[in-house]
Amino acid sequence: MVDVPTDSRIVYASCTETGHWVLERLLDAGVPVAEIVSIDPERAERHAVSGYRSFASLADGRDVPVYYPETYAMDTRADREHFAAMEGDLLVVNGWQRLVPGPVLETFDRGAVGNHGSAYGLPKGRGRSPLNWSLIEDLDRFLLSLITLSPAADAGGVVRTRKFDLTDHDTIETLYYKVSVLLKEMLPTAIETVVNGTELEEQPGEPTYYP
Repeated sequence: MVDVPTDSRIVYASCTETGHWVLERLLDAGVPVAEIVSIDPERAERHAVSGYRSFASLADGRDVPVYYPETYAMDTRADREHFAAMEGDLLVVNGWQRLVPGPVLETFDRGAVGNHGSAYGLPKGRGRSPLNWSLIEDLDRFLLSLITLSPAADAGGVVRTRKFDLTDHDTIETLYYKVSVLLKEMLPTAIETVVNGTELEEQPGEPTYYP
């Protein structure tokens, strides 16, 4: 079980099948998820969301409310007002293919946590689709980091990092499974770290970006 105050207000943003699996693990671990942020099937189709899954049945079964933002980018006045009124402690983002706007991040007392990585370790390999690029470049490892989120892409402090191998048998589908397995292990303690105010390390060196 996680060591965070039971009255903490954790918000989980996702709209993918792998994000769904990870949320189940967090709920089983006792993470006090106060709200799920997701999108409906129609918007997922409109934005061609890869690996989409609805969270409606999980939310009903676990008695957790779902908020559907006005836009996938969460950038409308109504979206900002919703998060400001909620007074959340931490936003956990996993499977949300948009940057979260700064005004939304600022409404959470402890900010937000997401994940990113590359074969070289952050800050190398910021930007889009690092798992895909690792396959394209025929690389043999991936360093997955849980990071705090900022308005700039993949630039936050590092909470923790885990390495896993890329093999000749991997596809982008198997890599998403591997990432999900690691996130199930890493996220509960990462949430403890951030909610309890532990100081994080900055990303060292000059960043590089995938197209």
